[in-house]
Amino acid sequence: MTTKEKIIFEINGADAKKLKRFERQHKNCPMGMEGGRFSYTFIPTGLGLAITVKCSCGQQLLLGDFLDGPGAEYDEENLRPLTEDGIKNKQFEEAALMILGLEDRRFFKMAIGLEQSFEIVYAYAVGVARYGDPRISKAILYKVSVNALHRQVKNYTGTEEENLEKFFEHFKSVVLEEMDKYHSDNERLREKCLSKQNKY
Repeated sequence: MTTKEKIIFEINGADAKKLKRFERQHKNCPMGMEGGRFSYTFIPTGLGLAITVKCSCGQQLLLGDFLDGPGAEYDEENLRPLTEDGIKNKQFEEAALMILGLEDRRFFKMAIGLEQSFEIVYAYAVGVARYGDPRISKAILYKVSVNALHRQVKNYTGTEEENLEKFFEHFKSVVLEEMDKYHSDNERLREKCLSKQNKY
């Protein structure tokens, strides 16, 4: 005799109301490749249930008791359907946040399993730039550049800490410039770019 077990995730209460508003706001978005407009991800954690609803346009709605609790309001302005430029800007911001995450030594050690080093941070950033938004590549101060006299200049000649600091200072300043060009409202990324980390 076999028993069939079911695992059921529900979206109810205030989250169900937010989901309905999100679905109405995105009703004109194109259907995704799999035939639906929305995908749903449920992640049970020790801190609660994290729910992500993603529209085919790229916009995401975050739900669940894990993230915002019962008091958070639905933010119609920030959850509007993404345009093609909006999608590109969001991908740029996500890539920048991935690189900036490595600025924190403790996070670096947890994520990579090694002590923070300039070479690993640099290689990771170049890898992200290789397949990502061209603005990420622009934000990286490469090891060698060419000056006005067409001579090669080595950009990282200091200690490990000095090289890391120089890398992140340049990266943050260019990311901020790019964000200002399209008037980004990503406060999390802006705060990371404006913070002065002393974690090298």
